Formats: sequence, C-alpha cells, structure tokens
Amino acid sequence: APGRAVIVRVFVELGAGAAASVVEELVASGPVGAGAGQAFFATTTEVVLGAAASLAWASIGELGPNVVAVQHRTDRLGEGAELRWALGQLGGRLVRSRLANRLVGDRSALEQVEIVFGTDDQLFDLTTYTRHVGRDTTGDVLAKAALKDRARSFMKGLATIERSAIGTDSFLG
Repeated sequence: APGRAVIVRVFVELGAGAAASVVEELVASGPVGAGAGQAFFATTTEVVLGAAASLAWASIGELGPNVVAVQHRTDRLGEGAELRWALGQLGGRLVRSRLANRLVGDRSALEQVEIVFGTDDQLFDLTTYTRHVGRDTTGDVLAKAALKDRARSFMKGLATIERSAIGTDSFLG
C-alpha cells in the first residue's frame, strides 16, 4: 500500500530425498491510483536442499506501479539435488533481483528461467550468480525480457566453476 514497507523472509530446507513445489504470487494489496505514494517491498529467500532433494519454485511478481521491490534469493544444493526456478516479473516501478546459486553436492542440477514484461517507465535490474563446487553439476540459467515504452531491463550473470567441479555443464543466457 502507498506509504508502507513490507519485509519478508522465507526459509525452505528439504531433507534427503524430499520433494516440494512452491508457488509464490506477489501482488499489490489493493488498487493504486495515479500519484499514489511510494511503497517498498523486500524479500529474502533461502533454500537448502539435502541429498537427492527436489524443489520447483514458481514466482510471479505483479506489484503496483508505485512499488520499489528488492528481492534476494540464495540456494545451496546437496548431492544429487535438483532445483528449478521459474520467475516472472511484471509489476513494480523498480525491481531489483539477485539470485545466488551454489551447487555444492556432486551431480546437483539447477534450472532457472527469469522472464520480464515491462511497460511505461519500469526498471528491472536482475543479477544471477551460479557457483559450481561439486563434480558433474549442471546449471542452466536463462533470462529474457519484452519491453515497451520507456521500460528498461539490466540482466547480468556470472557462472563460476571451481577447480573441484570436474565434469560441470553450465549455460548462462
């Protein structure tokens, strides 16, 4: 709501062999008229996956045109763990998102897709870091945007393969 700030922390830990799916929908708390005061939304999400655990996370951000949003996600994948991020950014005046993936366990796998649809004078600043530590890890990170009017998007990514990550297959696009 205009003139308000919301700060959220989410922590998900899956033990060995566990599986889960999360659907996250970020929306305005009500209609926002022209000239409404600024609002702030910040969220931190931490994911820890044990051996052979699997998590699918789908998120859609449809915040109001007066919202400044800061999102920070981190994850740590154990041996044979699989994580799939599907992230969509539609709303908000300014959205700054940072995702730090850490594939520690051997044969862990990550798939991440982030999509932005922007209009008017929206600004999206997305950064992804992927660090391969375990052997035979797989990382597939893709970000795309469709923008019109004066909307802008900055998409940055870095994949780091440690010396210990023999047999790694990593894609960043």
